[in-house]
Amino acid sequence: LARVATHLVSDFKPMVGATLSALSAACLAPAAPQSLRSAVATMRLCTALAAAITPALASGGGKAGQPQAMLYRCRVLIAAASRAHGHGGLSHAHHTRGGGPDLVAAEELRFERLLLTLPSAASPVAATPPHALHSALVHGLASPEAALRRAALEALCEIGAATVQATHSAAASTYALSRKELGRVSGALLHLMDHEPDPSSLDAAKHLLLQLLHAHGPASPAFWLSALADTVQEGKTSQEAKGTVAGSFGGGDSGDESDDTGGWDQSASGLPQGGDDEDEEDMRKRQKEAQVEAEESLKWARTLPRWQTRLFAAEAAHRLLFVVSQPEHFSLELARASHTAGGPGADHTGGGPDLLVHSLPTMVGVAFTVATARIDAMRPAGVLMLLDIVERFGAARDPDFEGHLLLEQSHAQIGAALRPCFAPDAAPGLTASGCALLSRYLLAITSTADNLTVDPIAARKLLSLLTKIATPSGLAAIDYPSLSDAAATVVRAAALRAAATLQQAAAADPDSRAQLALLLQPSLPELRSCWLALLRDWCALSATSGRSARGYLPHIHTSSAAAAAREHLAHAWPSVLDASLSLIGSEAWDHSRPSAPPPSPSPADTADAALTSEDPVEVSALRPVQSFTAASDLDLLFGLCVHTLAGAEARCAQGGEGDLCGEEATMCVASLPKLLHPSILRPTALPAASLLLLLQLLLRIAESGSAPVPMSSAIAHLTVHLAPRLGGYTSSAPTPTGGGGGGPLAEGFAEGRQLIVALQRLAAVPAMRAMPGLREPGSLAVPRGGDIAPAGAPDLALAIRALSLLPASLPPTDRLEWLPTALTVTLRAAAAGEAHALRDECAASVAALVGFCEPPAGDADAMLLERSSGAAATKGRLRAAAGGMALGYLAGAEEGSPASELLLSLALRIAGGLPVAAPASAAVHCQIQAALRRMLRPGGGPAQRAAHATLLSFLAGCKDGDPAGLASYLRALLPDVAACFYAGEENDRVGAVKVLLLACTLAPPEATAPIFSLTLPTLVHGMHIEADGPPSPADAELAPLCHTALTALAGRAPDAFRAAVAAFSPATRSRMEAAVREAAAKKQAAAAPAPTRAATVSQPKIALKMDFGNFGK
Repeated sequence: LARVATHLVSDFKPMVGATLSALSAACLAPAAPQSLRSAVATMRLCTALAAAITPALASGGGKAGQPQAMLYRCRVLIAAASRAHGHGGLSHAHHTRGGGPDLVAAEELRFERLLLTLPSAASPVAATPPHALHSALVHGLASPEAALRRAALEALCEIGAATVQATHSAAASTYALSRKELGRVSGALLHLMDHEPDPSSLDAAKHLLLQLLHAHGPASPAFWLSALADTVQEGKTSQEAKGTVAGSFGGGDSGDESDDTGGWDQSASGLPQGGDDEDEEDMRKRQKEAQVEAEESLKWARTLPRWQTRLFAAEAAHRLLFVVSQPEHFSLELARASHTAGGPGADHTGGGPDLLVHSLPTMVGVAFTVATARIDAMRPAGVLMLLDIVERFGAARDPDFEGHLLLEQSHAQIGAALRPCFAPDAAPGLTASGCALLSRYLLAITSTADNLTVDPIAARKLLSLLTKIATPSGLAAIDYPSLSDAAATVVRAAALRAAATLQQAAAADPDSRAQLALLLQPSLPELRSCWLALLRDWCALSATSGRSARGYLPHIHTSSAAAAAREHLAHAWPSVLDASLSLIGSEAWDHSRPSAPPPSPSPADTADAALTSEDPVEVSALRPVQSFTAASDLDLLFGLCVHTLAGAEARCAQGGEGDLCGEEATMCVASLPKLLHPSILRPTALPAASLLLLLQLLLRIAESGSAPVPMSSAIAHLTVHLAPRLGGYTSSAPTPTGGGGGGPLAEGFAEGRQLIVALQRLAAVPAMRAMPGLREPGSLAVPRGGDIAPAGAPDLALAIRALSLLPASLPPTDRLEWLPTALTVTLRAAAAGEAHALRDECAASVAALVGFCEPPAGDADAMLLERSSGAAATKGRLRAAAGGMALGYLAGAEEGSPASELLLSLALRIAGGLPVAAPASAAVHCQIQAALRRMLRPGGGPAQRAAHATLLSFLAGCKDGDPAGLASYLRALLPDVAACFYAGEENDRVGAVKVLLLACTLAPPEATAPIFSLTLPTLVHGMHIEADGPPSPADAELAPLCHTALTALAGRAPDAFRAAVAAFSPATRSRMEAAVREAAAKKQAAAAPAPTRAATVSQPKIALKMDFGNFGK
């Protein structure tokens, strides 16, 4: 019936009442007591019946009170069966050990687990008190009966789920585990893992412990680390282990040794005694052998599971690094500040802060114990735990010791854990993990950022562990005869990747990594050869889909392990490539290179022979790592990048979701500026056809629309790098003779022109994406501010910079035709963009493009050629057209907006140097002056201030350039500047004073008198006198400036000053004299000494009683 009810569950509900009636009549009748089997079956049936009516209890269905009465009867029958066999309930479960009482307790626990799933209001049965239930569960986990252990685990899983729910919600659970109970439960679970033979129960215990760890770990990581550390670092003698096993799971008491339990007796020595025959002697020998075998079995029964439990505890402690997330857990400075402020680091129970950083020595100790354990299988887990510890705490400073890290306190333990990883007999997994740990730890302790101190001796000792094996001879010596050839490949790839990571960091931040670069310097030539050998092997593998290439003998992996080596080389080659590229142009790149490539291996040693041969020695052959010529290595690196980008381009062409390019392709593009060093960008080192192929691949990737943001940004940075550096391809060939002056980019030099065209198209992709209107020429005259999304502004700024730098790669005679595109994109971005970085880039790009339009300075022949060829006139027309475009955009921009200010300054920068009287530029100058006049009108607000600032910058630039233009702008705009001064305080009067003062300074002698006659009355009007009353804040700021300017002008041009003052009206003259007198009086009052009281000398209150008149006589 119990099995049927368990199988049917709720479908058995109609028969629950009848079954309970019959069961009650049978169990509660005054008859002989039930047998143990009958009692267990009765309790199991009651639990199944309760499970059948549980849904009705939870939902409140059924007749009123009927399910509750049935549940109560089930509880009565279970209690009766329990008492019939001497079990006093769960409150006394810890007084029994093994046998029938444990079976009865197991069934009681299953019923209690069922009650835990019910809401407290729906259950008519009073459940066992929480402390009694928790105690019963803990003792149940230590029971020798498998049924009771399983029942305890099932009940604990329900309590664990309730504990997790209570942790993540505000509602409290009655049976949620407290910290004290968590300690008891975790210890019992770890003890259970030592001896549990059932795999399902073992997995359930592990899952439960990890569930509790994830729920309570963030709030109390130190508590959990302490509990787990006790298990990892615990050590017991063999006798203790044997006693534990015999007492807990042997079925008897470990302290009693009788003949039946395997104790030694005196007759077990095997020596012949009196009265013994041969049969008795043989029996004693067999008995001794059986006892020795049993004792050995006890030792292994204790030892083998124990290291697995310790390993699990260490991995659970390892998880604490990822369970906690607050930054206070990984910084002692933040932890102390948080504890002071009562933040997440404060323990409000009265103790200290429970943060992981306070238990860092304990965590390092746990990892060190596992990394140096006698069991080889445990060591990699300890090294990986140390790796994550260094990753999380690598930047944590020690606030008690300036210039030092917290991890330096554990340097001895980390170093001691690293040395066995590089021992000759170390397992390959341990050595590979040690390489990763060593590189990460060296990165932490060799940085001088933020005034950190580096110990070069300690760093050199640790680095020597890696550099010994990351050499041609060291890589060849790595061999594991008892393992696959792939094991050696794992170690070689890990060592080279670790060294490459160090070189990447040293090259990326040479200032703070100077000590690391100095330590790596002696090893770089050999590392370079090893890195390039790995890249050659990767090229061969990637070109053949993981199979060994025919005719190629690898350096790092054997031909027989080609398929297994692909995965490891795939992880290593990006870092190795970046590290190799960082050496280009340095001394280490050219050091110890042969004049010719090394000879290729003979056909007998090639991969073809290795693949067809059955000789294992021949199949496992490696080609020695050697240095190649610089040209060969450059071809390898460039080919690898192109091959990777070709794969990315094919994926982008197919389309799809996600990152179609891949991190490797993005990394290749980001590393290309290092490969395309200025010394490499010439036809003799890198053919134009190869560079054109690269640019075409990048163009197809960029235009596909599938490139992620990092790839687009890397391409934009590459265009900025290449734009001014292609002169070797455009000026290396001689200029063709004949008419026209076509220059080196004429039809006879198609390759150079194709490079410039491809690079221009590639640089313009971000601009086309951010401003689709560029593809429609009709929309260029109607720009709209704010069209550019902030996310596209950085790439657009790089595109503008690249387009403005591209003409620098061309001879001066061939630059003109490439300027209109750059000017159009720049002005369009200035009209549509609002980001500050974009505005700065537009201003810098226009300045660079205008510089290309300037006449050649100091070269009379070039100037004559430019004028005679008409290039000067063409440049003038181009600047006038660009200025008109900027003014057209300005007319459509919102007045006073950042775009209008930028466009006005760009228009002045473009057309400001053009002659005012020239027919092509006169209209542009008139439009600029009209735009400035509109912005200078009274009440202009921000637009007025922008006009003053722009005019100040323009007038300062005209000082030595165009006197006629300066005079034209002064005549046209100074009256408007002075008019806004008299219009009220809401105008930019300070800016107006500055413009007028600069005009007086820059004006030619013949224009000094009229400008003074306009400026001096304005300055007098801005000066404050006492008759005006208390000054406003604006007047208080303006008056000192006007007084200073008036005084400066009087000393600069006395005659013009006297002439202008003589023409003052009486009111203006009186105001000036009053202001000057008041200013002089204030100055004298400030300089006069303050009155002081006469000092009175008081007599001392203490009279000396001793006479020193005869002292010294």
